Amino acid sequence: MSTHSSSTSRASGSERPAVTTETPPFAAPVGIRADSASRRLLVRLAPLLVGAGLLAALTAILASGFRLPLGGAPAPVGADLGGTPAPDFRLTDQFGQKVALSNLRGRAVVLTFLYTSCPDVCPLIARKLGEVHDRLGARADEAAFVVVTVDPERDTVARVRQCLEAQGLVDKLTVLTGDRPAVAAVWQAYGIGVTTTPPPGSTGGGGAYEVLHTDALYLIDRQGRERRLLRSDVAPDDLRRNLKALLNE
Repeated sequence: MSTHSSSTSRASGSERPAVTTETPPFAAPVGIRADSASRRLLVRLAPLLVGAGLLAALTAILASGFRLPLGGAPAPVGADLGGTPAPDFRLTDQFGQKVALSNLRGRAVVLTFLYTSCPDVCPLIARKLGEVHDRLGARADEAAFVVVTVDPERDTVARVRQCLEAQGLVDKLTVLTGDRPAVAAVWQAYGIGVTTTPPPGSTGGGGAYEVLHTDALYLIDRQGRERRLLRSDVAPDDLRRNLKALLNE
């Protein structure tokens, strides 16, 4: 599976792109639920984009979560989302099966946004999720590692499965795709800005394009509540520790 578009796989914004309109890159999220703590956090997270140098933008916010409380275990990493209900959605996985987020109740969920044509960052993130899956050992089945595509035109079910099989991840990750309106609704719900450069159908480059998108990794508990918002550069051990904390609740 690939990553965000080449070395520039980064974008922010949360407005659901219309079918014919791309969300502008590097914009603060719009269309955010005013009463949602998680969306307010995403406003602060939005400038944190996957790519060279920009990943350090919110280090003080997210990295500061990892501290050793006196006499206790390490505190959870990432921004606390307060347990607001995670927006539900229903898309198609790499086996051609419909999967709804609500179907995963009872499992802790890692949710992120990638695409298979990305040449750099996304494959690293996918492999990291696979590594964390393996580190959970016997408890791996209690967690779900869910990826929603940011490139529905190219990420067909067949392509997604082929990429996962090539990386040995087909039984470890659930990668979801669908038509653009269905997938874009999920981007909007989770504050994910998506744009392309150059846009599909433009002249030049033979129609090739890269996808720029917001860097966000959600942790959702067994009850379907948003608990933590992380960056994709989270250390595998920190992600595993956060997941085990949710599993032990």
